Amino acid sequence: MALQTGDRLGSYEIRGPVGAGGMGEVYRAWDARLGREVAVKVLPQSATTDPERLRRFEQEAKAAGALNHPNVLAVHDVGTHEGTPYIVSELLEGDTLRGQIRAGGLTPRKAVEHAIQIARGLAAAHQRGIVHRDVKPENVFVTRDGQVKILDFGLAKLRDETRSDPEGETATQETRPGIVVGTLPYLSPEQVRGLPADARSDVFALGAVLYEMLARRRAFTGETSSEIETAILREEPPDLAAIDARISPALDRITRRCLEKRPEDRFESARDVAFALEAAATTPGTKAAASAGRAVRWRATLIAALLGLAAGAVLLAALRRPASPPSFTQLTFRRGAILSARFSHDGQTVVYSAAWHGQPAQVYTTRIGSREDRPLGLEGIVLSVSAADEVAVKLGRFLGQRWWGPREEGTLARVSLAGGTPRELVENVVAADWDPEGQQLAVVRWVEGKKRLEYPIGHELYQGAIFSVRVLPGRRFAILEVEQIAQGRYRSVVSLIDRAGQRTMLSRGWKLWWNLSWSTATQEVLFAARRENDFALHAVSLAGAERLLARIPGDFELHDVDPRGRLLLEQRFRRGNVAGVPPGESRERDLSWLDFTGTSDLSVDGRQLVLGGWSPISAGTEGTYLRSTDGSTAVRLGDENGLSLSPDGRFVLALPTEQDISDHLVLVPTGAGERRELRHDPLLFTEEDTAWFPDGKRIAVVGGQERRERKGLFVWDLGPGARPRPLSVEGDLRWPVVSPDGRWVAVKAGVAGVQVCPVDGGPARPLAGATVEDIPIRWSGDGRWLYVQRADVRAHLRSMPTWIDRIEIKSGARQAWKELMPADPTGVFGIGRAFVTPDGESYAYHFVSSVGRLYLAEGMR
Repeated sequence: MALQTGDRLGSYEIRGPVGAGGMGEVYRAWDARLGREVAVKVLPQSATTDPERLRRFEQEAKAAGALNHPNVLAVHDVGTHEGTPYIVSELLEGDTLRGQIRAGGLTPRKAVEHAIQIARGLAAAHQRGIVHRDVKPENVFVTRDGQVKILDFGLAKLRDETRSDPEGETATQETRPGIVVGTLPYLSPEQVRGLPADARSDVFALGAVLYEMLARRRAFTGETSSEIETAILREEPPDLAAIDARISPALDRITRRCLEKRPEDRFESARDVAFALEAAATTPGTKAAASAGRAVRWRATLIAALLGLAAGAVLLAALRRPASPPSFTQLTFRRGAILSARFSHDGQTVVYSAAWHGQPAQVYTTRIGSREDRPLGLEGIVLSVSAADEVAVKLGRFLGQRWWGPREEGTLARVSLAGGTPRELVENVVAADWDPEGQQLAVVRWVEGKKRLEYPIGHELYQGAIFSVRVLPGRRFAILEVEQIAQGRYRSVVSLIDRAGQRTMLSRGWKLWWNLSWSTATQEVLFAARRENDFALHAVSLAGAERLLARIPGDFELHDVDPRGRLLLEQRFRRGNVAGVPPGESRERDLSWLDFTGTSDLSVDGRQLVLGGWSPISAGTEGTYLRSTDGSTAVRLGDENGLSLSPDGRFVLALPTEQDISDHLVLVPTGAGERRELRHDPLLFTEEDTAWFPDGKRIAVVGGQERRERKGLFVWDLGPGARPRPLSVEGDLRWPVVSPDGRWVAVKAGVAGVQVCPVDGGPARPLAGATVEDIPIRWSGDGRWLYVQRADVRAHLRSMPTWIDRIEIKSGARQAWKELMPADPTGVFGIGRAFVTPDGESYAYHFVSSVGRLYLAEGMR
């Protein structure tokens, strides 16, 4: 339908046309509800009676609407006006990638930057089971500030949500044999043949787009469609280096791997493409190399004058030899969490532990260059491999990466790499490493409630909060330990321990991390860590000299270094997920937002969630969001760390930005209004310490003082000048919840279990029927029951599955209510706090998953 300025589609006022294409007409519009400009896309009037056009239009809305990623066009709303469907999306200012290519001026560096963003957007789509199938420059938009957005998911293939698909494979409901879907010349060979397309088809198209950006010409050309199809199926595009000398061999190899004819020869995923491009982007450029070459020639000339022309020529040739860029060889090819990995003595075998497909971690071996692995028949975590290829393994059932890494204690055993029955050595071991001769093990284990470093086993060298150990030449020990810098705040430290147990601090001030390795090649301790948000690979010498080894984008872990300086690096994809059942529904739905989401509260009616988005790399909050459980777009409220939603939905109680402990709370309005601080010296607050009263005028809050373990429970009237009033319970208090009549507060009181405290005065009493593992969630609407979540009191995340019970307040009678278990447990290593509505009809919970791939990295020194 043709729209004019001033026309309205629902709450959207049309302000003018933006453009038109085969899939619809786009208009600039004003969103009166949120006070912002948006883009509205409608089908032409002639297409509203075409079932196929309508289906594709709906497909585009579903695919893009299912995604939330900075490199995918954000869809805000969909609707129908007078029989015409429309899509409301963010309004972009800039040009399509096609426009940029035509205008020229795309340098190799800029082309790589664009390709990395395209790969990230495709990776997000593929993770949701969405294959684009029509990636081309016309469907990529570059905003004025350089942000790349993938457009037009009208041909996308979606995962069939009606069937079980534990491997995450996409259904072929949209692709039928013999039907070609997509646009020449960006089709993959399998698409040209009319075969089903998967994520690797998008990788091929990405390679074609990257080639065109670099070469300023298409990879596959011809006078007719048949000639283009033949080129795609049989021909190789011209060498990029011959077209532009600025293009590095590494970049050419990446592009050609994307364009492999067989899907299995391409990158496994778009994430792998992004990873490879990011690594290639860190290689010194031509200009820098030329400058270095001039300096080298000058030095070589001087040496030649002193030592003779022949010797100078030899030295000049050696110095001119360019450094090879880092290379990465994928070692694992299954889906799940990797917990540890070590080189064997021969340097060609890798021993690793992985929790594949939701199963407990087992020990495997693989050969470098092989896609196959061999299980050793052991459940546990590899800790070290000796010079005689004897494996030190921590036996136990480990599902995946805990917040503190795979640092749970287990039984240490030794077993031959060739197989056999493991011989158990000692219990309660956290970490261990063989000495260079493979004769003795250094271990970190719990003894009488304390961690201590022992070498050999039984001989104590040092006590501390130790998480990792490596034995160095000369019987010295590099350890990773954690030190407390303030109440609730910790930092990681690299230390050196000698045979006498004397400690020398090598490097400190790092935000929490859990692993380190020793490089014989450079005589340094290597680790992946950050001080602020600069997550990178670092090294420190035994003299304390630090250096930056490499910046590797994303979340990764260093597992081991061999004598040749090769690294075992894990590329890790950690995600915070939220699942729940909204009102009126019976099946769980995905309520996640951003790549890493945690849930802080569920409204009383079950229609709104308080979400926190944050990054496993920066470990800093990315703000508080309010999202309806119907799946509509989340609204960002601010930078604070949201805790709980007021009963009327007008305010979120929060902690200040990037703080998990604070001397004040913040009242954040969900609509119009001003933020307000709540402060009462000397009380400190954490993220587990607040709850609203039903009247919305008071809060129950747990507060403590610095360097004091005991905390108190307070009622805090939110009126001007009011002060917190203490209630009759103290201790290790967390998770208060208020009864529907406002007369009682239930609170978790450490080993004392759940306590019920009267608001109007009087002693608190233990809740009959509750155990020390119970966490209070919410009172039932009639005040008869208290919902509790069974939890491991030692864990930040609860066990999997986790259970919700309800306990009758008067009698202590206990009833099982719900077992929570993600539909796909792959890589999931624990479930966070759950939330239930008072009527028991709706609930929500969050869980964290970690899926990793192991790589051999060479040339990173």
